[in-house]
Amino acid sequence: MNRVILRNNRQLIPRWHTSKKAFRMLFPTVGQENFPKVEASDFRLEPSVEQWKSNRNINNALDLYLRLWQAGISDHEAIPEIYSYLEENRASLSSVVSNLLFPEDKSLEFGGGQYVIRKDLVSQIIGQLKKSVREYPDDPLSWMDLAFYYSVTGDNEKSRKCATIGSKLAPSHPFVARTYSRYLVHHEEGDAALAALRRTGLVKSHPLIASAALSVSSVFELSRVDVKSAKKIMSSYSGHPVMLSDLAASLGTLEIKNGALKNGKKLLNFALSNPSENAVAQCQWLYHKHGIYLSESKNLSIKSIEGEATLSYVEGRFAECRENLLGLYAFQPFSESPIVDAGYMSIVALRDPGFVVKLSEGRVPSSSMSFLELNNLIVAKAQLGMVDQLSIELRHLSEKLDKSNENLAATYLATLGLCEFSRGKACLGSALYEKSIEKFIESKSEHGEALAKLFYAEQISKLDPKKSDFLRSSALEIAKRNKYLEMVESLKPSISLVSRVMGRFLE
Repeated sequence: MNRVILRNNRQLIPRWHTSKKAFRMLFPTVGQENFPKVEASDFRLEPSVEQWKSNRNINNALDLYLRLWQAGISDHEAIPEIYSYLEENRASLSSVVSNLLFPEDKSLEFGGGQYVIRKDLVSQIIGQLKKSVREYPDDPLSWMDLAFYYSVTGDNEKSRKCATIGSKLAPSHPFVARTYSRYLVHHEEGDAALAALRRTGLVKSHPLIASAALSVSSVFELSRVDVKSAKKIMSSYSGHPVMLSDLAASLGTLEIKNGALKNGKKLLNFALSNPSENAVAQCQWLYHKHGIYLSESKNLSIKSIEGEATLSYVEGRFAECRENLLGLYAFQPFSESPIVDAGYMSIVALRDPGFVVKLSEGRVPSSSMSFLELNNLIVAKAQLGMVDQLSIELRHLSEKLDKSNENLAATYLATLGLCEFSRGKACLGSALYEKSIEKFIESKSEHGEALAKLFYAEQISKLDPKKSDFLRSSALEIAKRNKYLEMVESLKPSISLVSRVMGRFLE
């Protein structure tokens, strides 16, 4: 677990949202009319203005309108006349362009604080966006939105192509740059993500770019974090305070990490006074992970679905935690992390492997799944006696294994051990579990060690009851010491494992 719930190092990595949903999902307490814009350079802007003045037609109007948006300019003298001209000629616009300029909120994308994740509806949205970029290929928003939905379907090659095009069309625009950097973080490309943010030229002036750069630098340990410039933005920025929320939370987290608790809490309370959704999630993580209580938390008018998942976990409401994780997936459906944690929770705390099969099988091809999601699926199927159907999944899991990662290597061995037990090969299964536990101990992964001991104990409960009891006792001691609540729950005396697993699957 720990991809989402109580992860060891949470930072204010930007959320990835589509252009139509971004503002209200990032800043749910603020009306969009109050959103400040920051100018970004576009060397093609002045020629576009002159072209519009000399030849007023639809193509030139659209070109200038988009370039003004890309530059973050909302008060240019040409905007009213361009908008009026396009509205007068609305009948000559394509339906896609007309909807972009004069939206009526009929898109499939609209629908509360979550995204469409049904395959057929996602395909429809992709079709709409493909039509949009064909008709107006210079629109970076549609390209970035298309990258988002291709990521949802697991089509990584197409997603990368679209994200790259969108970024090149508007490299200096804050929204596009943050979106592109988040895409790169999703693919573990921290250097490239930081470079994309720096190319805007706004790292020392725009709070959202600065907070993203701070967080990316911290997570990937890339370079010395420029705290001085970030603090200068905090003191000089004159826009809406919600724009400072992520930055204040980023700085506050770093201050606490460096031992400056009082300064850190001051910054975090400021972040919560006009909070972004991400800042709320960060403060809830700090409270549950490190016991950092903030006075402003009692005044919050919004909730974070990530924070609610964490709260339900620490209170032992594991079924509710799983539901919140699925809600988080619908909130950020390009990321499999909530799916991984929900699957893990189903297997360990809820003893419901059938749920994992229904959740992950067919969501994306197994070749496109992350190692951890695919591992969950294989474990669930093995527990259900479906091991004979796992040849393709096991091959894909082997191909995804990063052998330099000791924890993943140990996890792989434990999963193979479970599969061998399921095939009736107890000796081979035991050898694989023993090797897995040894690797977890060597890499000092107590979570992995406890989990391997838990499942190994269950496999040998009848073959070697004494050793099984010893493994269970050791796993329970580790789980209690580290507050692995799902394992403590799983190790409670109860009816037989087989009855619980098969009973849920047959429901």
